[in-house]
Amino acid sequence: MRYRILVVSLLLLVSTALNAQDIIVTRKGQTIEATGVIFGPSRISYNLYSDPAGPLLSIDTDQVSRIYFENGEKLDLVSSSSQLSGYYSDLREHYDPDDYIPRESDPYNPDLLGIVSFVVPGLGQMLEGEWGTGALYLAGAASMYYVTFATLKRDYKVIDGEMSQVVKGSLKPTLGTALGIAGIIALNTFSYMDAVRIAKVKNMHFQMQPGIAGLHVSMTF
Repeated sequence: MRYRILVVSLLLLVSTALNAQDIIVTRKGQTIEATGVIFGPSRISYNLYSDPAGPLLSIDTDQVSRIYFENGEKLDLVSSSSQLSGYYSDLREHYDPDDYIPRESDPYNPDLLGIVSFVVPGLGQMLEGEWGTGALYLAGAASMYYVTFATLKRDYKVIDGEMSQVVKGSLKPTLGTALGIAGIIALNTFSYMDAVRIAKVKNMHFQMQPGIAGLHVSMTF
């Protein structure tokens, strides 16, 4: 009898261990409820917690930020990312803005900064801490405006009056003016798109910092 009880207890322990819930957090902020996680240098294999007897799935290790194990342990794979300088030039290789999911705690508002950068090219980037990029956009905008106004042709007409002659001047656009206006529109549009992209990437990096992703995971239970 004691032997049977021991065997049943061992089977229950094994069954519980096999069905233990682990949480895989990707760099995109997504969470995967898994079981039987096997960590490898290039791939992480697992079964879905909802289908433990299903096919063995896997994900690239560099796509995972953290793994929360059922026993309370945590494997942090984002340490190298958290040590990045925080500049967009470093972060863009680690985050895809198309996968951005907004949260209330995000430090940047992509839409607002995009509009700001459309009105004043480069200003949105500067507000995001990208001073070099912002200065380049601002200098480009100044150049486009200079070309636009410098290529306007002045046309003078002499109008004979009864007592004197009146010189009347007018401005006429040229091909250079049209190109300058097109350049302004294009530059403002690119500045808008760039500011939105930078804001999303920096928000994603912020979400992956210690304490941020953990809070998100706990809310998914």
